[in-house]
This record gives sequence, structure tokens and C-alpha cells, in this order.
Amino acid sequence: MRKLYYFFFVTIFLTLLSCDHCSDNQGGNQKQRDADSISGNLHLFQILDDTMAVWHTIDECNKLLAQEGNHDKRYSLLQKKASLLGLIGEYKKAFSVQKEAVELLDSNNAKRLELTAFMYYLKGDTNAYRKTINKAIENCRTDFKDKETVIHKSILYILIGNSISAKRELHSFLNKNADQTVQDIYDDFIIYERQILEGREMLVDRILEER
Repeated sequence: MRKLYYFFFVTIFLTLLSCDHCSDNQGGNQKQRDADSISGNLHLFQILDDTMAVWHTIDECNKLLAQEGNHDKRYSLLQKKASLLGLIGEYKKAFSVQKEAVELLDSNNAKRLELTAFMYYLKGDTNAYRKTINKAIENCRTDFKDKETVIHKSILYILIGNSISAKRELHSFLNKNADQTVQDIYDDFIIYERQILEGREMLVDRILEER
């Protein structure tokens, strides 16, 4: 595969994708500019692997969270903090922060449902896990111009063993859009699927071993 999708999955799960969609970008005040700056630094940290800089930015998140009362902005900041913690291998802490974040969302929100499902998986309740993932898929918006959503839905289908639906999502997108990332995933689907599942087990192992 052209990318290490097991790591890609871990990052996706901890951020639950597109966290900026839930932020309130109006106002343009200093706190929001600081939060946007934190978001912009994520890719840089992935390249530099600068652990000290990541911890410094986590501290910045904590300072902003101490002052922020708006739910949408708190959600965005908590998502960014979870991403940063996951980036440096602090998966248990990242998972805890992610739980705090999704508790700000509606109980039927797809992102909250995904985390609830993963908690069932940690407990070994596979029936509740599958049921909750299916509900998350139903509540996940469908936009075949949005490749992130399509990739995300394909991951959810893979996580409940529904490879046919996962490939169908990718194929439907490619019928309407030319995108190399989605094409690569579709062409290397078997490897992609295996690494997604390996990523889930890696994340489970890391969370459980830190208890």
C-alpha cells in the first residue's frame, strides 16, 4: 500500500475526521485564531516529529480550553488535543480526551456513535459494536464530492466486516470523481482492509496495555 493505513486509521479514529466542520469559525477573535494555528501545526509536527513542540501545543490547547465556554469551540480544541496526543503515542490520554469531546455532541451524532461503538469493542460486546457502527453509518452524511466522508464510511464498513459495501462506496465516488487517493485505496483494497483491521487491534492493544 502507498501509505501506512494502520497509522492512518489510528489518527482518523482519534480525530473522527473533519473536526473543523464542528467548529464555529465566526468572530475571528484571538482565541479562534490561536485554535486555527494549532490545527495548522498538526501536519508540520507529523513531518518534524518534534515531541517537545507537540507538548507545547497541547499546553496551548489546555490554556484555551480553560477560557473557552462555547461548545463548538471546545469540541474543536479537544479534537486537536486528542490528535496531538495520538501523534506522540499517548493513545490512552487521546482516547480520554476524545470521549470528553464527543460528549458535547448529540447522542445520535455519527462521531459520538463511533466512539461508543469502540467502547463496546473494548468490552468484547461485538453485537452492540456492530449495531452502533451501523447506526453511525446511517447517520453519516453522504456527499459523493467529499472524499473524506467516502473514505470514512468505507472504513466503518470494513470494521464490521462488510467489504462489499466498503468497495461500493469507493466505486460510487470514483464513478463521479477522479481522485488518486480513492483510486489507490480501491485498487489496493485487500491490503487497505487488512491494515485498517490491524490498526484497530493495535489501538486496542495500546489502550488496554496502559490501563
